Amino acid sequence: PLIEGFTEYFARRVAVNQLRERGHSAYDGNVRVVIALASLMGVDALRDSFFGRKKQGLMRGLGKRVDQLTSSGTFEAIRVDMEAGRFDEAIARINGTR
Repeated sequence: PLIEGFTEYFARRVAVNQLRERGHSAYDGNVRVVIALASLMGVDALRDSFFGRKKQGLMRGLGKRVDQLTSSGTFEAIRVDMEAGRFDEAIARINGTR
């Protein structure tokens, strides 16, 4: 689910910038989580994490950074929430309200 969120997030950024269109997809919840991650760590760091690593490296490096910015175990809890479709809970963890 997080990979889909990343893919859709960056695809939308390109579409909005190039086509000036905003759309919705089946991945809206995933994208909302990635938007929260972008707010937490910055778009540039998020982009570098996504485009600069293979999937396994992405998750390991991203998880480490998210845990540094929040608390230990937060990234794994976010991953579990997303797998279960609990996107609001994942966002609350990122924002430090859960």
